[in-house]
Amino acid sequence: MKVLRNMNLNLRDILLASPFEKNNNLDGKLTEDIFFEKLFVKTYQFDEIKRILLKKIDPLDEDKLLIFFNGFSGNGKTTFLKWFIREEQSSNFEHIYIDVASAPRIVEDNEDVIERNPIQVALQNNLFNRARGNEFYLIELFHFILSRKDVLLDFFKPGFYIHLENDIDSARSLTNDTARWVVRRLGFNDTFMLYFIDLLYRRTDHNPDNITMIYFDNLDDLKIEFISNKFPLQFERIKSNLIGITQIDDLFDVDVYFTKQFRFIFCMRDANNAEVNAHIKDVDNPTMDELHFTLLTTGKEILKKRIDFASKVLTGKGKKSALVEVIVKLIQDSHTKKVFLPLFNFDYRKLISFIVKMSENDNEGKKRLNLNRYTEVSHKSLYGARGILYHGFIRGLWESDYLKDFADTPRITYSEGLCNPIRVILSVLLDQSNYKSSIEKNKEFISSENIGLYQLVNILDGIYGDKVIIENIKKYYLCHRESWSHLITIFNKKVSEDSRFENEIKLLLQIKKMKNEGLNTSGPEKKLNRIKVKINPSGFAYLKYLIPHFEFYSRLVGYRVPLFSSTDFDYRERKYKFNKIIDDVKKRVELHLELMHKFYHNKFFKQRSFSSDTFVSSPFSFKYKGRDDMETPSNVGYFHGRRLIDHHISYIDELRVLVLNDERFIKNHESKIASFIGSYGIKEMNKQLVDHIVKYVDMFKYVPSTDSSSEVKSVYEKCIKHIESTGYTDINFRINREYSKRL
Repeated sequence: MKVLRNMNLNLRDILLASPFEKNNNLDGKLTEDIFFEKLFVKTYQFDEIKRILLKKIDPLDEDKLLIFFNGFSGNGKTTFLKWFIREEQSSNFEHIYIDVASAPRIVEDNEDVIERNPIQVALQNNLFNRARGNEFYLIELFHFILSRKDVLLDFFKPGFYIHLENDIDSARSLTNDTARWVVRRLGFNDTFMLYFIDLLYRRTDHNPDNITMIYFDNLDDLKIEFISNKFPLQFERIKSNLIGITQIDDLFDVDVYFTKQFRFIFCMRDANNAEVNAHIKDVDNPTMDELHFTLLTTGKEILKKRIDFASKVLTGKGKKSALVEVIVKLIQDSHTKKVFLPLFNFDYRKLISFIVKMSENDNEGKKRLNLNRYTEVSHKSLYGARGILYHGFIRGLWESDYLKDFADTPRITYSEGLCNPIRVILSVLLDQSNYKSSIEKNKEFISSENIGLYQLVNILDGIYGDKVIIENIKKYYLCHRESWSHLITIFNKKVSEDSRFENEIKLLLQIKKMKNEGLNTSGPEKKLNRIKVKINPSGFAYLKYLIPHFEFYSRLVGYRVPLFSSTDFDYRERKYKFNKIIDDVKKRVELHLELMHKFYHNKFFKQRSFSSDTFVSSPFSFKYKGRDDMETPSNVGYFHGRRLIDHHISYIDELRVLVLNDERFIKNHESKIASFIGSYGIKEMNKQLVDHIVKYVDMFKYVPSTDSSSEVKSVYEKCIKHIESTGYTDINFRINREYSKRL
């Protein structure tokens, strides 16, 4: 701790610190011991996941040697594994943890540059680490292998023994440096065999129930061979070789039962679940199993420990700051658990990192997120303060190029109309994936079923072209590569920026041609449906909360200041800034509503003979059938236009009540502004803001009529009529369902 105090750290360092990441381990000073003593938070799920893992590595089940341990990025997989290793430090376990991310992909030997499999390099580095302190460690191992050439020859490639005999020979004076040069030139299979022969050669216990756990962590973004189609065969071959070696009499000092005593854990995030499932499901391989890590956490306990830790480590202003206050409020706000954490697939540290980034200056020297304004507004309106955070998030995601698709209307004939493809695709996925969630304490869960690619494309057939559908699926799966989160997960298909889905496009064309000819298309449909797609929590939060938000549209029309931070008077425009923002947002909303209405009329009413009631019961409408603290499961959804109008009216009405009851704002208005623009009092200001809402209510003409849209429209009209009847003197009456019940 004393060392940390002398490092001149800041709050950001503490909030993002992890002993398991080189870039955030405080220059190596944050050790695992300090982390588990000062920062570790154990949730109720740890013991349950431990129970499942122990069951899967049961030595009586000799088939399951390899477990793919996967989950959303940043949700605690590495922390769990490190905790598990500490918990299971009994005589029945030996743990070997290998961080593949720390292994370079390129190994340079003299003038040769050799590209290596990162698992292979990680094994080599781990072997070299074992040899530290004993300069003849590897030479001793090689001499043992040379001495048993008669029984080991068939387990290595022929070139392996040539290297040993030529480079090692019988000179015991050679050191590990010479041996490393030999090891670096080995192939994947030989490296694996060498590594495990060393483990077996130095094994000292005689207990047949002992299990050696070997963890390969951080396999996420590496182009590793196990992801290729060869890996299942490679692993089976290595397994067979190791079983064969352990059955050679008197080769080692102890008896080894490989299938009972060894287990492998391959840990990766859910974004790569596609590649994992390609092997687990497509290859009938009993050796492999899967454990999906679904740890969810609110972050409250994590934050408290980190703030307490910061108070002990930081000095001066670092202990208290606007950033601390914002993050404390953020984590304590139930909205974070419901929206902001799911938006990042429950990656607490990525969320905090995003907040920190938004609080810093952008390229123009301006802050994306005004923390002082957030704090000020949060005391008066939590809804408004959340809007300031939404604006910050949207700006950050805009800079990552994942929201710009909505900014410009594509070149289409106006009469065709438009619905943004990714929104409709996510709506269909939400409906078909049977997405469910709960944020109740100790009952937290997320579940989302996979649907076949052809099933998805077939539902959307005629609404969008096949290439448009696939390009959007690809793009929003790859969001995680740009420091956000993947909105979609793709299974059984390796996807990269270069992926063209050429075979899938050809199959889709083939199916259409076969259908036209009256042929059976079950074969190609089955092939396409082997590729699965599902919506993630980030996709759900994006669809439900982000894109209908007023601040989303504010950014669409170019504003870089949130509505609740725009209470200054624009003397040039002779109006308050919030009035100008609302005016400009309304114009864009009306354009989108009109385009969506035309799109609905052309694609659904004319092409598919949908009625409005048919649409809201179809997969294309937004409906949430799962559990949520604020939701009622329903098979009937809403038009996006209705949701859009609802969100914006609620947001503007919140600003109306806040501004009209802000004494400082009113005093400033009456003493300075009113004299500049003439007689303009609270009643007039109330009327202006209510008129904005009236125009939004008028936009219901672009939303096909359903019982629910008609009902909510009448609620707004009833509330507006009441405020009008008071001569706009009632500045506290809100325009919503709850207040309409009072009339």
